[in-house]
Amino acid sequence: MTDMTKARHFMVECQVRPSDVTDTRITEVMSRLERERFVPAVRQALAYSDACIEVKPGRFLMDPRSLAKLVQALDIRELGEGFFTRVFPPISAINSSSASLQSGRTNRPPSRGTH
Repeated sequence: MTDMTKARHFMVECQVRPSDVTDTRITEVMSRLERERFVPAVRQALAYSDACIEVKPGRFLMDPRSLAKLVQALDIRELGEGFFTRVFPPISAINSSSASLQSGRTNRPPSRGTH
């Protein structure tokens, strides 16, 4: 078992399950998904910590406990892109195609913000 595999196991057993995350779909996926693949190389050692990790300036990967509790509480069925989508596609009813994500197209209507 690699260090990252051990860290992933301890993340689920020590952060997620004790926080009353009972949906086994969530814990099973989090047990397999390599969070370190979604963070910059210099922060990979923190991938399984109980902290939010900055992945780009101003963009963060949620801590595992909060992410799992959020998904369980909201019973989310439709997801966007990034780590969140990779973690929970078995729960999702709708997945965005990689082609539309790469081109920047979405199925969302244009925003109607004030100019």
